[in-house]
Amino acid sequence: MTARNIFKILHTEAAPGWGGQEIRILQESTWLAGKGHRVFILCRPDSEIHSRYSRRSIPNLSIHAIPFQWTLDPGDILKIFKFIRKEGVDIVHTHSSIDSWTASIAAKLAGVPIVRSRHVSIPIKDFFPRNLVYRLPDRIIASGKRIAEMVSGLKTVSKDNVVSIPAGINPERFRPGIDGSSFREEAGVPKDAFLIGKVAVIRGWKGHMDFIAAAEIVLRKTPNVIFVIVGDGPGFERVKNAIRSKGLEKAVIMTGYREDIPAVMNALDVLVLASTSGEATSQVIPQAWACKRCVLATEAGGITDIVRHGENGYLVPPGDPGRMADGLLQLMESSELRNRLAEAGHSFAVKHLTEGEMMEKTLSVYRELSRRSQE
Repeated sequence: MTARNIFKILHTEAAPGWGGQEIRILQESTWLAGKGHRVFILCRPDSEIHSRYSRRSIPNLSIHAIPFQWTLDPGDILKIFKFIRKEGVDIVHTHSSIDSWTASIAAKLAGVPIVRSRHVSIPIKDFFPRNLVYRLPDRIIASGKRIAEMVSGLKTVSKDNVVSIPAGINPERFRPGIDGSSFREEAGVPKDAFLIGKVAVIRGWKGHMDFIAAAEIVLRKTPNVIFVIVGDGPGFERVKNAIRSKGLEKAVIMTGYREDIPAVMNALDVLVLASTSGEATSQVIPQAWACKRCVLATEAGGITDIVRHGENGYLVPPGDPGRMADGLLQLMESSELRNRLAEAGHSFAVKHLTEGEMMEKTLSVYRELSRRSQE
């Protein structure tokens, strides 16, 4: 590999689902492709990335299927090794456990630098042989300072090889003034209703049950409020059944997966992130801020890396629906407070959490590894 400004980057992702991690992979890949870099994504044929994007025509970006069923599968290692050699890949960038083991070994055999991203703050088991996968990459990108600190604490990791790069937003896509009335109308939200939303993949640690419990408390005290849950995931039916069992179908609306998230954000009065664990710095919080929307979030994972209580958002303890409800009622009562927090969040997001800044930091990692490979 020669040190240069244009790279051939191979992203690998063994997870089959769809969430912030997969969205960031696509965001990074399309940004890089738009700047003239050649980007490849290797993912499972039954994955959401493959089903959603493999048939789309995106210049400089192609998506390829590989089984990724087993850690260190010899067949997968050989396929990736051959792919790296055939396409002249400069950087291999891995994301989940299975593909990080498999693609890292293939990259080592091919003599290509390896970047590993860690997207969640779920604790890593720091014992042999599980922690060895973090010794393989030449650089580890953590989605926030808390995750960087966690990864740096592993026995197999040098803190000098870890860099924190939070998720970034595209300020041209996420901005104030986008019409959210069509979303409200489609969801059946009255024009004069206060709208509180949760936008996330529906899985256990995202806190949907706490969100519903908080909604129930708020609704007992004020009727003119609607709660909306935007997203899909393995817990969809469980959450739907919980809403039905509480008789909240008219006040807590589930929309399923949507692509028009900028319109959704602009339709909300408050965005809630109710996660109990696992969070990085979050993608939806900067998205809401970019649209000048007020945010209430839990103090989970890397959320406190960017949210300051009373300064640019409202923080509550994770797993405490009562405190969440109290916070929502306080925000509902004061438009001045909501606006002040939203303005401060917007200023922070457009200064420090843009897509361009995220990708320039990522490119600097690629460039450094490119130079080191020539030494």
